[in-house]
Amino acid sequence: MNNTELDEVIHQRARLGIMAALIASQQQEAEFTVLKERVGLTDGNLSTHLSVLEQHGYVSIEKQFVARKPKTWARLTEAGKTAFQQYVAALESIIRPELEAISQAEQAEVERSRDLAARVAERRIRPLARS
Repeated sequence: MNNTELDEVIHQRARLGIMAALIASQQQEAEFTVLKERVGLTDGNLSTHLSVLEQHGYVSIEKQFVARKPKTWARLTEAGKTAFQQYVAALESIIRPELEAISQAEQAEVERSRDLAARVAERRIRPLARS
């Protein structure tokens, strides 16, 4: 994948939210119900998206019983971390030139405003200087 190609697996809104939530967590993992609340998905939607991420090797899923209750944990894999970092780099390579163009346009606008303000000030000052 070159820097302008976005990973379609991660690019989907729900999966991007899952990946971002996992990478933001200190251990890069989250329990299913916590992740569900964090990304605002239903059980079925979260399960489906986690399965897609797991199939691509971006997350690992671990199921265990805690106090006789089933718990599911999603953990970001090294491949997932790398894919997310590449995704962010690809986004930056797309956005950066646009931001720079906007910045240059804004700078030009500021210069035009300064020139206009200077001309207005000059016209206002001249008559006062003549009297």
